[in-house]
Amino acid sequence: MLSVTVKEKVEKPVREVLTLVDENTKDYLGHLHRTSHQHKTMKNLKENLGDNDLVVHVDFSENNSCKYAVGAQSVHLGNRLLYIPE
Repeated sequence: MLSVTVKEKVEKPVREVLTLVDENTKDYLGHLHRTSHQHKTMKNLKENLGDNDLVVHVDFSENNSCKYAVGAQSVHLGNRLLYIPE
């Protein structure tokens, strides 16, 4: 089975589009603020480490989903994945 992704033309009133842009901009600015704060805090922690201190940085993705470990691109393009054991 072959899947094809196509663009779809969507028409919306200007006011609705501006509202969506405004909401997405606020979300993005919040993300930028959190990222900047985290980077500054981490830099400060690293610069002020004592001899017996340790910083552990664990990065969790915001998009928690299962993904294919091998051949993800071919799966997304609709191709079959061929596995040949060694």
